[in-house]
Amino acid sequence: MNNYCPMPGPVPTAPSNRGYPAGFTAAMMLKDLKLAQGAAQDAGAATPMGAAAAAMYGFILPVW
Repeated sequence: MNNYCPMPGPVPTAPSNRGYPAGFTAAMMLKDLKLAQGAAQDAGAATPMGAAAAAMYGFILPVW
């Protein structure tokens, strides 16, 4: 409660005082998922859940 108070007021630097701005965006998540998928492929590792997550993010961010 000292850093990320959900109610505006007590902690001036909390996201609740700034209208909850986006932090880690979906575009950054897709970038990281693609990097992870590439690393897994290079290592010969199967990551079906990672591939599914990347596909889902790719679906909502087709222009990235």
